[in-house]
Amino acid sequence: MFGRTSGLIGLASLGLMLGCDPGSSPDAPQPYVNSTLPQGCATGELLSPTGCVAPKPVRVNSVGYLPERMKLATLRASKAKTFDLLDAKTRKSVLSGKLTASALDPDTGESLQRADFSSFKTPGRYLVSVAGVGESAEFAIGGAVYAEVARLAMLGFYGQRCGSAVELTLGSAKYAHAACHLADASTELLAGADGKSKHSGVGGWHDAGDYGKYTANAAFSLAFLLRAWEESSAALGGIKHIPGGAGKLPDWLAEAKVQLDQLFTMQLTDGSVSHQIGVEVFPAGDVTPTSDGDTRRFAPPSTVATADFVAIMAMASRVYKPLDAAYAGKCLKAAEVAQAFLDGAAAPLRPKLDHLGRTDASGKVLCSSCWFTHDAYFSETQDDELWAAVELWRANHDPKLLTRIESSLPSSVSVNFDWAQVGDLALLEYLSASDPSRSPAAVTAASDALVASATTIVNNTKASAYGRGIGAMYYWGSNGVLLRTVMILRAANAVRPTPDFVAAESQQLDYVLGHNAFGRSMVTGLGFLPPMNPHHRPSSGDSIPAPWPGLLIGGPNGQDSSVSASTPGLAWSDTVGDFRSNEVAINWNAALAYAAAGLLP
Repeated sequence: MFGRTSGLIGLASLGLMLGCDPGSSPDAPQPYVNSTLPQGCATGELLSPTGCVAPKPVRVNSVGYLPERMKLATLRASKAKTFDLLDAKTRKSVLSGKLTASALDPDTGESLQRADFSSFKTPGRYLVSVAGVGESAEFAIGGAVYAEVARLAMLGFYGQRCGSAVELTLGSAKYAHAACHLADASTELLAGADGKSKHSGVGGWHDAGDYGKYTANAAFSLAFLLRAWEESSAALGGIKHIPGGAGKLPDWLAEAKVQLDQLFTMQLTDGSVSHQIGVEVFPAGDVTPTSDGDTRRFAPPSTVATADFVAIMAMASRVYKPLDAAYAGKCLKAAEVAQAFLDGAAAPLRPKLDHLGRTDASGKVLCSSCWFTHDAYFSETQDDELWAAVELWRANHDPKLLTRIESSLPSSVSVNFDWAQVGDLALLEYLSASDPSRSPAAVTAASDALVASATTIVNNTKASAYGRGIGAMYYWGSNGVLLRTVMILRAANAVRPTPDFVAAESQQLDYVLGHNAFGRSMVTGLGFLPPMNPHHRPSSGDSIPAPWPGLLIGGPNGQDSSVSASTPGLAWSDTVGDFRSNEVAINWNAALAYAAAGLLP
């Protein structure tokens, strides 16, 4: 039977996950579904980029499967005993097999059967058919099925660019906006050695469905893109997503540089780093990037932001050095200046995001619900400084840093790590280094922790009807959490090669691409019945019927009151107002890009 397994899930981590997303507020007015979308589908049909379509009763990864990897399909329990794999063109059966006995999936309350066609490896286009039940969506089997996934994930980042004009196409749809937020935080910088000097924060990516920009999440997201490049540069050099080309750098690194360049603007002259750029009040609903006229300001610096800045700049210095030594040097210098600030700080520095709740001369509060009263992307843990130390050590090989690192490495690896648990990144980056000065005992302990976490992910994958490596965890951004397990699995397989680690890896992508309780892709513009109404202001604010492409939505969230708490696996609504499950964010997209990158030929 499909059952639930627990794992290395920290309660403190889970609590951070369950908080309000920095891109949304339950108390803020929520925009309506884009009125330009053709509504009125027939009963049982759903809106897709090509019109109204009936869901398929057999659920598959609607993009495709690698020939040598597991290939599973799932359907609600029926009287059927067998299935057929059909050639999509000829509709002839190329494989027949037995369905599993029905079993209850506690996450959705469904009784389900599964079809396993992993043994079939011939490239082509296929579908799964079950007599008396129906068929799946078409999908491919082939060595390059994830190339478009990787390209679209990066196109999603391109569409999130801030401060420059954006224009892209997908099929017949054209998406564009002029340069936006060109006065970004060019007002007074309210803290740090700069005092009240003018300082511009233009550039980078919009963080999520809103237009804020946050140092911690930008750095966290970049870590996935840069690690993907280090692991798979030969394949990623062929990913071309930037219209007109990127110039001297490969598209992948050129896209990452857009955000790195913006992070330079977040650093003050004393080396500290501003926590975020945001607005004074919650942003309006359906506004395009160029229509957003809210005043945007720098938040004061924080230890979290400064440490994450150190980490990603040090990492960037290593990644860009073979292609642009001057830029790599600039990154390393900025990291070292920021680290010097941290070394001289007497205590951790909170972002103090309530500073905009200012008063007039009489003491009356001018803004009682200011945006900065929300501690976006702030955590109480100190693992950001550990991550900074690991990346800086990998860049400058300082033995003093290594001593500090090996005395502070975490004893476990969180299955559900996110921007607030960068200790996982610290441990993974430590293990990835090929430095002979590392302590053998520390390497063994870190490897053991990593393998234990990967084993939990494998057990969760095997127990889940849809192969979810995080088991029954459904909360804000669960799709991103799910895909981040791929990094743990790959790192564990590099340390101690295990077939189960490899088998579980691709199943996480299967889930977000259609092998789920909805039978739908969860990436805009990709696969069968992708999201049409994400909580994403550029999509809901423009007149284009389909949303901007290449964006992974957050996924099922047990906080959503629209479903029973006993079936959190069904808690997704493809509506703009459902920010809890249908928003987008760069850290989720980064996990998608990373997961796809390692599966390219």
